[in-house]
Amino acid sequence: MKYTNQRVKFDGVHWYVSVGIEAKQEAVELSDESIGIDVGIKNLAVCSNIDTPFKNINKSKKVKKLEKKLRRLQRKVSNKYEKNKEGRSYVKTSNIVKLERNIRKLYKRLDNIREDNRHKITAAIAKTKPSRIVMENLNVSGMMKNKLSLSEREFRCECCGTIMDRDKNASVNLSRYKAS
Repeated sequence: MKYTNQRVKFDGVHWYVSVGIEAKQEAVELSDESIGIDVGIKNLAVCSNIDTPFKNINKSKKVKKLEKKLRRLQRKVSNKYEKNKEGRSYVKTSNIVKLERNIRKLYKRLDNIREDNRHKITAAIAKTKPSRIVMENLNVSGMMKNKLSLSEREFRCECCGTIMDRDKNASVNLSRYKAS
């Protein structure tokens, strides 16, 4: 084994050491399956080959509770800054430093939860060993700002009468897409 690209990183809370390791890899045989992934607001992703959609981690109780705690700490530190204002400058007291450290820790914890969720989802998709993955390219945050109507949750085919979840239908259509 050969070690490469050693790095030391500090994120404001923790120190990290990362090392690259060169190792021989065996070729993986891919299936001839094509996967379509529909990214959404209600669910994070709906895959054409997996029956259950991947839930949006931001809507879980754990993340909502941490975000509420974060908002509360941010208000608290903002109030402390306003109380310690001297003219146009702010005095950074030890309590402000402690609160800011707690805010950084909360941001890191939320980031770790979201990153862990992404890794689990991508691992589940990669385990199916598809030959290609087709994913839509949408601005989801822009869609949320427009207040899209999501009441129409089912797709009904006029020809054959098939009824399917709207997101599942989109992922199946994406899996059938052929690039020109």
